[in-house]
Amino acid sequence: ENKAMESRLRQAGFPYVRTLEDFDFAFQAAISKRHIQQLTTMQWIDDAFNVFFLGPPGTGKTHLSVAIGGAAVDKGYKVRFISMDQLVSAFRTESTDPKAHRALRAIRKADLVIIDELGFLPITRTEANQFFQLVNDLYQRTSIIITSNKSFEEW
Repeated sequence: ENKAMESRLRQAGFPYVRTLEDFDFAFQAAISKRHIQQLTTMQWIDDAFNVFFLGPPGTGKTHLSVAIGGAAVDKGYKVRFISMDQLVSAFRTESTDPKAHRALRAIRKADLVIIDELGFLPITRTEANQFFQLVNDLYQRTSIIITSNKSFEEW
């Protein structure tokens, strides 16, 4: 059981370890501790709902995503974390790079996919279409957390 959890944690691809206990809710008064703690029940993953963390740099979006993702791993869910830059790179090389192909296949099989920094770097129309297709593939069967420093209107 412990080895399986360690394997799921490694496969998740988190950039670092963060927990909700480490998050300073007093520093980010706009973030409701109660709402974040509700997310740790993981009911929203079972229901294939999605979560968006939007806000300027330094507000803890990635920290919260990693912490919630880690809690999901602890509860047995398959989680994949990827930055939008890494995702676009995988789209570009999927047909020639077996590692990129495996990464995208693992994303499609995950219970929870965390996409960090959507909108941070510009993407081409083709890359936007590939992203839309991925989200469409995941729709109603996989939950997604997206972090962005852009508002919906700026996407």
